[in-house]
Amino acid sequence: MNPWDSTKNIITYLIDKGLFIFMAPFSWRYHASPYDTYRYTHTGVQYLFERLGKIKKKLSGYVIFTPNKGFWKNMKDATLDNKNFKECQEVLYIGIKDESYTFNINSLDSDMSINHDE
Repeated sequence: MNPWDSTKNIITYLIDKGLFIFMAPFSWRYHASPYDTYRYTHTGVQYLFERLGKIKKKLSGYVIFTPNKGFWKNMKDATLDNKNFKECQEVLYIGIKDESYTFNINSLDSDMSINHDE
């Protein structure tokens, strides 16, 4: 499971000016099955799909997808204090294939300050 390989395939098979829509859970509890190795932020997803060029962001951000009663049948999705998640937040990215687009890492939201509150 390597999202970087998938990105290359999406770029290859998406027609020019074709739209690409990506959604992934963002605020779920830790789960060991199959693996818990990625948390997709809006900037992470933008980088993932745009780093090779040719896909340009139309929209990205977060949406409340659905009330969450638990994803796995034998487990409950819960916070560390054992309360149920009330909602499942999803990251949303919509991109368009543009053969002339070149990615610039400075286009990502960034905060390199020590004090993030300021």
